[in-house]
Amino acid sequence: MSDDQDIRVEREEDDPHAAQNTLSRYALRIEALAELLDEKGIVSGQEIEDSMHRMERSTPSNGAAIVARAWTDPAFKTRLINDPLSVLDEMEIRLEHDPGLTILENTPDLHHVVVCTLCSCYPGVCSAARRTGTSPSRIAKGSS
Repeated sequence: MSDDQDIRVEREEDDPHAAQNTLSRYALRIEALAELLDEKGIVSGQEIEDSMHRMERSTPSNGAAIVARAWTDPAFKTRLINDPLSVLDEMEIRLEHDPGLTILENTPDLHHVVVCTLCSCYPGVCSAARRTGTSPSRIAKGSS
């Protein structure tokens, strides 16, 4: 069986009539891993769901909103440079870990270049792009 073939499984706990559901081989692996993590007390099913929802809400437009506001609101820009994690918290943007975030300001003599591959920051956007053949930036903007 190839990796992209579907496996028919019966899931009585999800369907009292034991109807067959089609899950991909990868979906079955992910489900088994999530159940094992929950059983071992490493991470709960709810924590996994919460993390997935955070990733789905994380798009490049979050960063664009921060930059646009910093350009138009000098007080916000000052707070962002001095305490970026607090500002992100105020905007309800949560980071999974402390990346040691530093905000740098361009000047007439010094310009910073940021290169982002999107894949680690916006996994939902990138997987949707691969699935649909659409560019990640178009998906992040909500267009197709």
